Amino acid sequence: VAITNSTFTGNTANSVNGLGGRGGAYAGSPDSLSITGGTFNNNVAFTDAGALRLFTPTTISGGTIISNNTARQSGGGIWSDPLANDNTPQTNTFTNLTMKGNPADSDGVLGPNNVVRGDGGAIFHGRGTLNLNNPTIGGTGVGEANTAFDGGGIARTDSQFPPAVFNAPLLNI
Repeated sequence: VAITNSTFTGNTANSVNGLGGRGGAYAGSPDSLSITGGTFNNNVAFTDAGALRLFTPTTISGGTIISNNTARQSGGGIWSDPLANDNTPQTNTFTNLTMKGNPADSDGVLGPNNVVRGDGGAIFHGRGTLNLNNPTIGGTGVGEANTAFDGGGIARTDSQFPPAVFNAPLLNI
């Protein structure tokens, strides 16, 4: 899938009886995803990934802006967990990406086992590798900060996933 110079604004991913609610603007798992330029703004996910829920290798470039998206749980802007069809961890690469004003954990509600899972205001990254090249994450102006329970900018963890099954995630900035 290729998305070029597009605008995704005001979309909502709802949750029904605890199911769904992921990826306010986009959720998918094709073979790969490429996003070049464009804006993802004011999208809402009732679970994870205010703007983008990424399950497969993804490249974002060309000055893409992800701002003011909201996730009730993790990944206010992006929820990243790139896997191959056999669940082998893969790589996501984001270049010249701007992420501002994306809150995770917007409802402050405790999740399973009384754990608040609102991590990664800008990006929540699970398994695999995340390469960030020349990103702008947050800012000093009013409303430009990305916020979360843990990792206002970036949260990197594999703690939600079965131990000893996957390699620990890798983050390159």
